Amino acid sequence: MCRRVLFINLLLVLFINNGLFAQTTQYGRVVEMNSNGKRIAGVSVTVSSATDCQPAASDANGVFRLVFSEHQPGDVIHGLRIKKYGYEVVNHHIVHEGWTLTEKDTLKIVMAPEGTVAEARNKYYNYLEEAYLSQYDSTVSMLNEQYAQQLISEEQFNSGMAEAADKLRLSFQNIEMYADQLARLNHDDLDVNYEEILNTFVEFPIMSANDQQEGVAAADVFEFDFLFKGLSFVEACVFFGDYYKDLSVKEEAVGYYTLALRMYEVLNGYEGADFNDQIKQLQSIITKLTE
Repeated sequence: MCRRVLFINLLLVLFINNGLFAQTTQYGRVVEMNSNGKRIAGVSVTVSSATDCQPAASDANGVFRLVFSEHQPGDVIHGLRIKKYGYEVVNHHIVHEGWTLTEKDTLKIVMAPEGTVAEARNKYYNYLEEAYLSQYDSTVSMLNEQYAQQLISEEQFNSGMAEAADKLRLSFQNIEMYADQLARLNHDDLDVNYEEILNTFVEFPIMSANDQQEGVAAADVFEFDFLFKGLSFVEACVFFGDYYKDLSVKEEAVGYYTLALRMYEVLNGYEGADFNDQIKQLQSIITKLTE
């Protein structure tokens, strides 16, 4: 009888220990956007899709931990819920797309006072709209002048006007997305995680039904989209780099110029594209601003 009890107890101990060893703890921290890493306490963090994970809250240092009794490292976790009165989540891709469970890396949540993203989004939208329209007006003015001076033919004039209108149309198709992505850039991370920022920004949309009906290859659409979005991102970052440089806000200017530089480096050589001159030019601008 005693041996049987001891055997059962041993099994229970082994079962409990195995359960403990199977636990996966995801550590995380909550920081405020554009605050030099200020931590936020009292943030509620739950995972609605995981019944094996208890709710958590960030402590005085903004640190929290989620303990999973069944999920293992490498699992993609969805259903993250992050709440604190008066705040909104900035890097919301971890909410919408989930994250990969790991005990090695810290899950970083960026928050900002409510309304911050909307205010910045409107600002960036207006800036981008002004930049796109200004560029279009400049192109149209140049074409009209060249045509009046008979420097270009009527066919070249019409082709240039159509190209300018098409570029403006494409720019405005994505202006809301660009404004939102720029509004969510945490300036504290500009010197840290360019790759994550760029991967978040450059997304591949699903090919439209019209493209499919017209027989356009998905790869062709994606290749065009990647180059177009990448160059549009560069254009937006250079615009804001110039804007902050004119205001003598060097740190902000360097951040945006560096983002543009990193994107040029990603695009360089893609489908034969050559951006070496642009890369050297941006490197020179950044060097002068940081001297």
